[in-house]
Amino acid sequence: RRHWQDDLQSLVVPSRAFTEWKLLRHLRHLGIPAPEPLAYGEKRARGVLRDSCLITEALDAAFPLKTFVPATWSVPARGRAFEEKRTLWTSLGGRIADLHEHGIYFRDLHDGNILCRRAPGNAVELFFIDPAKARCLSRLTPAQRVRDLASLRSSASFGTAASWVRFLKSYLAASSVSTLPWKTFFRNVEQTHCAAWERHLKSRNKRCL
Repeated sequence: RRHWQDDLQSLVVPSRAFTEWKLLRHLRHLGIPAPEPLAYGEKRARGVLRDSCLITEALDAAFPLKTFVPATWSVPARGRAFEEKRTLWTSLGGRIADLHEHGIYFRDLHDGNILCRRAPGNAVELFFIDPAKARCLSRLTPAQRVRDLASLRSSASFGTAASWVRFLKSYLAASSVSTLPWKTFFRNVEQTHCAAWERHLKSRNKRCL
């Protein structure tokens, strides 16, 4: 059941559908791969939001990162599959660096809102979806970058430590924080990831009491 505070907030705060429509348009304007937003709709009663929806183009044969990786490559990947997987993590690091360099603080970056699709020549295309919580900034702080990467670290299965290191090195090479030693950056992301995981466990345990 909706709370009266939610109704009051909807009078002044844009709907999720409108926010995502606007952000997807912005991502595409920046050249960041994302589905084209076609339309959004809102249902209101005396200005109070009752429902909203967003329509985007369909990305045929595109799957979330969390299902694409295990369905495409065995564990451990060998030979050509191993090289393809290494290329994916390198590309992903560069894509997320590009996102951050354009001032996009995703705030909810995980392996469910990154889509993967096979392209000609067995390359993998990457797309960002569900940016409703994202913020458009003039520049991200190092802490904001770390929080986004730690969020992805908590959800994505990189398989091995080597894959995660490859991803981070690719990110650093393509970003304006490239002067930071990768081991220091790695440690910051790991510490933030572990702290967030501990908060999650404590919150879940409280709900179970």
